[in-house]
Parts: sequence; C-alpha cells; structure tokens
Amino acid sequence: MQHFWHGLTRPSLTAIIIACGVSTGTFILLAFAITAEFMSHSGDVIFAATNRDYDVFSSTRALRLKSERPQIPKLILLGGSTMRATFLEGDLRDTLANAGLGGVEVVKLCTSRQLLWDSLAFIDTLPVGARGVLMLGVSPGQFTTSRDELLQRIRKPRLAFQSQVQNETAAILTIAPKRRETGIYALDNIRFLLGRVRAIASNVTTDSAPQMVDSWYIGRYPLPRDQYMDQSVKVQNRFELYEVNRKANFTILDALVKAVQLRTKLKLVLVEMPINPSFIEVYSLQGLISQHEQRMHEFSREHDIRYVVMEKLLALKPTAFYDWAHLNDPETVRRASQSVVSKIADLFKEYQQHKRSM
Repeated sequence: MQHFWHGLTRPSLTAIIIACGVSTGTFILLAFAITAEFMSHSGDVIFAATNRDYDVFSSTRALRLKSERPQIPKLILLGGSTMRATFLEGDLRDTLANAGLGGVEVVKLCTSRQLLWDSLAFIDTLPVGARGVLMLGVSPGQFTTSRDELLQRIRKPRLAFQSQVQNETAAILTIAPKRRETGIYALDNIRFLLGRVRAIASNVTTDSAPQMVDSWYIGRYPLPRDQYMDQSVKVQNRFELYEVNRKANFTILDALVKAVQLRTKLKLVLVEMPINPSFIEVYSLQGLISQHEQRMHEFSREHDIRYVVMEKLLALKPTAFYDWAHLNDPETVRRASQSVVSKIADLFKEYQQHKRSM
C-alpha cells in the first residue's frame, strides 16, 4: 500500500510523459474528428443544451447550408427571437406554396438576441451564388449594441463557425485585430466547443438530445405583469442607448448588405419587427421608433433594398403579444407570414419564370 501511495503521489518522469502523451494524443484526435462537416450533421444532437438552444441549431443548419448547391431558391431568415416568434417555418412554406412558390426552401437561422454582428457572421455560410430572398429582422434594439457587447461576442462566441467578413468588419471598427485561423475547425472554434462541455456530457450519457422547437411563445399565456415590467425596464434601458451606438451598428449593417450582394444572388429584405403597442405607449417610444423607421427607409433607398414594417401590415393589439415584442397568438403569426410573403413574392420572379418554361 505504501508503494502504491508513493507511486500515486510521486509519479515518475516516465509516467508523466506517458500521461501527457495520451492527453495530447486524445486532444489531437478530437481536433481532427470534430470538423465542420461533423458539426453540420451531428452538432445539434451532441452540443444542444435545450430545445431552445438556437445558437447550436442555427449554427449546424448554417454549416449544412454552406455545403449545399445554390440551385434551389431559398427564403432565408436571419434575426433574433422576435423574428423567430413572428414567422413559423410551416406557415411560410404553406403561404409560399399557395403563392405558386412551393419549391422554395425555407431556412431559418434565427437565434436568441441575435445582434446585427451575429447576423453578419451568417453571411459567410451562404452558398456562393445562392438565389432567392434573405429576410433580416431589424428593430431599434439591434442598433443599441455597444462596443463592449461586441467585444464580449468576440471573446465568447455563440456561433459554431468563423466569419471572414465579421473579422474584417471588426478591424474596420477597430474593435479587435484580425484573427488568424489555423484551418483546423476544432482549434479555430475551441472557445465555442469548450462552452458546450456540459451539454455534451448530458446528451451522450442520456442518449436523448433536445429537439428544436420553432417558437416557444406560440399559444402561451402572456407573461405575468410583475415579470413583464421587470423585462420592460431592461429593454427600455437598452433603447436609451440607440443614439449613442446606432452609427457603429449601421456600419455593421452596411457591411452585411455589401457581403450579401458580393457573395450571393439573394434579394435582401429588411423586416421591421413588431413591438407591443402598450410597451411603446408606457415608455413614450413613438418618437424613437418613428426616427428609427425613417433612418431605415433612407438606408434601404440608398442600398436599393426593400424595407417592410410588420406593424403597418398587421395593426397589432397588445393581446397578440406574450411580452414586449414576442407574438404568441397563432392566427396573428399566420397572418404575419401571409403578409410578408405578399410583399416579397415578386422577388422570386426569376424562379417563377424558370418554372413556367419547364
């Protein structure tokens, strides 16, 4: 027993070398085993922590999209949780089919609290030459993102891939120097992967991976008033940063527009997300929202892209919302898909002409 304890507490140099060699070998094996292709097919099964872990679900979907051929026209959605709650994939597919666009594939890449910075990263995963429409959900809140928040995103990435256009934009904004990539997927995304250790352990040991839910808000009772007020105060505090931070965020949006036009044949549409009218009234946000929409109209005209304001199409009441901005009424959500498709269907003209000529 004494010899055993001595060996355990005072390992020999040989034992240390062997242990380090085994650890290094295991790390190298994992580094080469976890590839972008592996993530695209198995990432959501292994790395998703919950059925609302949209960072993982959207990352893996984006990686699959990157390897696909661009021939099939697509309707791609980018944006945060309000975008995800406003448009359901099933509703969009049904509405497109009714408009004679049944062959269009719906690809939803929405994540919780998706900044314009995050949306920018997804552009690098779009197939070169991709055709169809890219809808980007926007709102005043996305233009409040501060420099510190952007740095936090860089230091603790939420997406399972690197982005060259994001890298270049960070240098332009002098947020961070350009990152050097090794070309080895696991090493380049090590911070994302390490943040998923608990999820990996849970999914592997239980053999029961979370299944993504399209929108958690549909059919739910409204948020209790005390929780609603707490949430609203936080959102309002963020809105107060709009004027301070909007210029940097418009720079990010400008980079996104240029990247889409350079890389793809997608028609970009900016979609203004609805906000609970009671929230707007309580915090007297009518002026801010009006100024924001005016700036968005000007930006859209300058870049020759379409801008759709959902509130103008739906005329929503407070009863349609779960909280300050997430729709929970199934019929309202269905109308949202029908309304937005009516505004973008003509952008699939090339696809419709090709279909008629066959």
